[in-house]
Amino acid sequence: MSLSRLFLLSFSAYSSLLVKLFSIDLVRIVFEILGTVTSIGFYLSSVSMYVTIVSKGAVDDFSLLSDLFTLLNCMLSIVYALPVVHPNNLPLLTINGVGFLIETIYIGLFLKFSPRHLRIKIFRSLALELVFLVGVLFDVLVYSQGPLKNTDVLDILCVISGILMYGAPLLIIKKVFQTKNIEYLPFYTSSISFLNAICWMTYSILRFDLYILIPNSMGVIFGAVQLFVHLYFKWSYRTTPRDLESPDDIIILGNEQIPKAPDSCLVRLRSWLIRTL
Repeated sequence: MSLSRLFLLSFSAYSSLLVKLFSIDLVRIVFEILGTVTSIGFYLSSVSMYVTIVSKGAVDDFSLLSDLFTLLNCMLSIVYALPVVHPNNLPLLTINGVGFLIETIYIGLFLKFSPRHLRIKIFRSLALELVFLVGVLFDVLVYSQGPLKNTDVLDILCVISGILMYGAPLLIIKKVFQTKNIEYLPFYTSSISFLNAICWMTYSILRFDLYILIPNSMGVIFGAVQLFVHLYFKWSYRTTPRDLESPDDIIILGNEQIPKAPDSCLVRLRSWLIRTL
């Protein structure tokens, strides 16, 4: 049996089980609400990164690529959910409107603390996104209206931008492997991305919206990969009590350096906890 056939059969079995256990309308509403909540959580998942940037006053090695793709996806999704394009999509319009505002704030902060050469690159990327969006709007509002209303191009673009949004964090994995530091791939960001994709994938199965199903199915896969990488580094490079001791009588825990107190019960308790957990 091919992998694609197994994938489709799994989705079919999953949706059939939900329909048998509950009313399909009720389940769809529940997952729409859950998707709304997890989407807001997904947009807010980068707050810790920007708190770090503001506190340091520099962007260091952090990347804006994920936020640029997310901004593009929000803008295309807003066009997709316009009443003249796809009526009765108020939740999608509201969620992506909120996402657009949050991502705009993120990008503004990144620009503020970026060096000049990086700002120029970011402004070029934003200009390309705006030109692209104007072209999409012109196509949708001028050429796609009328008796043969056709928005297939917009639908495909939304699928591609959704896949790019979920897949952008995977580009950071190379840096994680090079530095052995999972700071650039926070657990909360990966987990909320995974949950958000599951909620909207389930919603799209119940509504049978292929254009929502495809990017969110890929989001589930990408999110699972991120979680696996995060857990791999968390457990593979876990510090042992023997490694904690340094020549200068310092106990090193992550990024913290704590003076060793040989006669302290607290230090012995800490070593015991590390050894057992």
